[in-house]
Amino acid sequence: VVIEKKNYTEGWIEFADKKKAKAIAMSFNGTKLGGKKRGFYTEDIWNLKYLRHFNWSHLTEKKAYERRVQKHKLRLEMITAKKQNAEFLELVEKKKMIMSIQSRKRGATKELANCEDSEATSEKNLHQIRRRFRQKKPIEVSGDQRVLESSTLDGLMSRD
Repeated sequence: VVIEKKNYTEGWIEFADKKKAKAIAMSFNGTKLGGKKRGFYTEDIWNLKYLRHFNWSHLTEKKAYERRVQKHKLRLEMITAKKQNAEFLELVEKKKMIMSIQSRKRGATKELANCEDSEATSEKNLHQIRRRFRQKKPIEVSGDQRVLESSTLDGLMSRD
């Protein structure tokens, strides 16, 4: 079993007396933790620092702020995950809809193929025109001049 040490952990000590805090920080800084020779933390070194004008309330405010930031980040991640999930589900629904439309089209083409004997007629029915538009006859062109019918000219003249 391999047990890994954490490289760095931080902690704080609050003293009631300023002089004692300075003295302890000076004496413990840079010394080994000690203990039994085979102890897990025997070779670790203290790193203590006296922080001037630092109150316990500053520390608690900082930790509270860090917790709020972490919660906010987590909330944003949850929102983005929900959006991504919704987009994915929407795409899945679109895919299902497209697949059902295609299967209905395939079913309709199979029915047409079964009803009619020849493949040529079934291909013709696959590509048949669904809408029919009234077509107007084009104006007859003779050379570079357009020839208008007399009824069209009479209609234009009578509107005045």
